[in-house]
Amino acid sequence: DLAPRTPTGSSALFESFNRNKDSKTIDWTSKDGQAQLKDLVKDADVFLEDWGPGVAEGYGFGYGTISKENPKLVYLALSAYGEKGPFRDRPTSELVIQGMTGYLRLLGNLGEPPVRVGADIVATCSGAIALTGILSALYYREKTGLGQRVATSLLGAMMFLRSHEWAAMTNPDEWLGDSYCTNETDAPHDGYQTKDRPVYMSPSPLLKREDFISMIRDLGVHDDLIQTPEYADNWWDTFGMGYLARETKPIWEKYTTQLTAQEVLGIVEKYEVWAVEFADLGALMDHPQVAAINLVHDVDGKRYVRAPWRTPWELPPLRQAPDLKD
Repeated sequence: DLAPRTPTGSSALFESFNRNKDSKTIDWTSKDGQAQLKDLVKDADVFLEDWGPGVAEGYGFGYGTISKENPKLVYLALSAYGEKGPFRDRPTSELVIQGMTGYLRLLGNLGEPPVRVGADIVATCSGAIALTGILSALYYREKTGLGQRVATSLLGAMMFLRSHEWAAMTNPDEWLGDSYCTNETDAPHDGYQTKDRPVYMSPSPLLKREDFISMIRDLGVHDDLIQTPEYADNWWDTFGMGYLARETKPIWEKYTTQLTAQEVLGIVEKYEVWAVEFADLGALMDHPQVAAINLVHDVDGKRYVRAPWRTPWELPPLRQAPDLKD
């Protein structure tokens, strides 16, 4: 029962999360519900539970019990902190895990409060990692005919995702002081302002100094930027995610605000620079590139972003989320 709602009164979030699913509402804590669930599990390929350590076993749905009826079953147990340890039985939430694993420190400006990651990355990424475990177990079953139990946790998933950043942060090639952290931990980038829409631009690895000089001449930025020796010597880091980008942004915007977004893009895209105009939701959904790869589908007056895969076979058509009252 989550807001916002579609024009028909249903939950838009529920519709998005549950399209193309079949459902059955079961009270798995009741004897009748347990019997129904056990009947479903007999022929299931995958059983996924996130009830917390020991709960499934307490109701007779531990892997050791239900795998006797279905030895080919792949069983996925997803917990908050893992199945042992001092936090084993603690409840948690998206922001608690973001905070514990340092994601609230990943964004924000030095000396200012932390910023939460806008998307629900804990739920999304933990689900993706759980799916990887499930697919690995299904592949193992294809070879051996045997199912297995796979377990993962929100804490483990988010620490795994950050491990590459931590490796880089603790072994830098050079230390640039506190500003070292600004290129990837700034508050969400609001782009370079133009006459109409902001744009984002960042150097590609192929950008050469002579092309950069030509680009900033075309934009009008050259004289103001190059007169500072540090900017001239470290030109690569003066825009995009460079460590000098924050302090040089007013210089860039002195000139980009005299041009439209399309005029700025027309200049920088002649060189080895990645650039894009910021889009709102409406513009993105109607973008010709989105249309070209057929990402948005209408189903009974509702617009869905479909799965981004392309396969030799036709993907199943989109279906609306099931009615849980049925």
